[in-house]
Amino acid sequence: MKVVFVSNTFHHHQANVSENLYKVTNGNYIFIETEPMRQDRLQLGWKNDNLPTYVIQAWKGKTEEKQCMDEIIRADVIIFGAIPPRYIMKIRSQNQNKLFFVYSERLLKKDSNVLIKLLKGVKYHFLSGNCKNSYLLCASAYAADDYNSIGLYRNKTYKYGYFPEYQKKSYDSILELKKKNQKLSLLWCGRLIDWKHPDNAILIAEYLKYKGFDFCLDIIGDGDMKDELKKRVEEKDLMNNVFFHGAVDTSMVHVFMEKADIYLFTSDRGEGWGAVLNEAMNSGCAVVANINAGSTPYLVTNGKNGFVYNNYSELQNCVEQLARNQELRENLGKEAYRTINEEWNGKVVAERFIDFAKEIKKYGECNLYESGVLSKC
Repeated sequence: MKVVFVSNTFHHHQANVSENLYKVTNGNYIFIETEPMRQDRLQLGWKNDNLPTYVIQAWKGKTEEKQCMDEIIRADVIIFGAIPPRYIMKIRSQNQNKLFFVYSERLLKKDSNVLIKLLKGVKYHFLSGNCKNSYLLCASAYAADDYNSIGLYRNKTYKYGYFPEYQKKSYDSILELKKKNQKLSLLWCGRLIDWKHPDNAILIAEYLKYKGFDFCLDIIGDGDMKDELKKRVEEKDLMNNVFFHGAVDTSMVHVFMEKADIYLFTSDRGEGWGAVLNEAMNSGCAVVANINAGSTPYLVTNGKNGFVYNNYSELQNCVEQLARNQELRENLGKEAYRTINEEWNGKVVAERFIDFAKEIKKYGECNLYESGVLSKC
């Protein structure tokens, strides 16, 4: 079976799945990149060099574009990522008998612009998405409901997500790193913008200091809120507790995560997925995750492999429980690590995908997996 994945750019969130799909298809896998990587992504340490041989950059010229179309014609399965709907419709119109999967986050991230989103969804998805051989891979726990609410992909939605590179270092070796901490270590990572709510991490720092905990909070990332956050830290005399590290290379993010006891994932519904949650869980952190972020309901079972919260009061309570109980932190961190290493990673996706696609091609649906990736939403 030949699989072609068409998306905007090839980056580390897709590399692990792609590498494993290339292996399980015995080299019958192609990733088509439709545009160059954005400069802001490069500044965050994302790489776009030393690309694998299965990546074709269609944006480079007519020769590459023709090569891409030839690969699409030969494909049995086509996965569409973040590319313009007109591009998808053009491919569909020329390849009617292919099996198509649209790989999408939630449609309605914000209440504003809902009408515009709906109109765009109707224009594209009713022309393309409700065709017999089109299905939705949900890179958000809320994608199925958003699309179903306007009559799209009903009974044709499957759990998916983002699957960054996961480490195979043992949990025990990670735990040893955490045990070296002289004080409770908390971590927040992301762009410092409103819908990611880094301000809630600062509020947690204020609360922990008020309660008398000895702790540090590392904040990784840059953005519009940086100055006001730093001002707040100074006003509340938290300079010895809260440390801003700016944007760091992705390899360094893992160093911080392996050290951290608690990871704060505070994004609201504006977060389509949130791959930092995968990474923090893979690093054995006790995660406290906002229920409204796209990845949270798929990855976190409250009280089993992390804590889930819906408002600031619940966030505060979850963090205090963890701050007071090292055994609880370690148990949740161990189960979080297991979730990524055994259930939600690129290897599992690739191993399931071929049988999944064959099942859908044969029966029009797939019921092979009761839970986890590629199970029904």
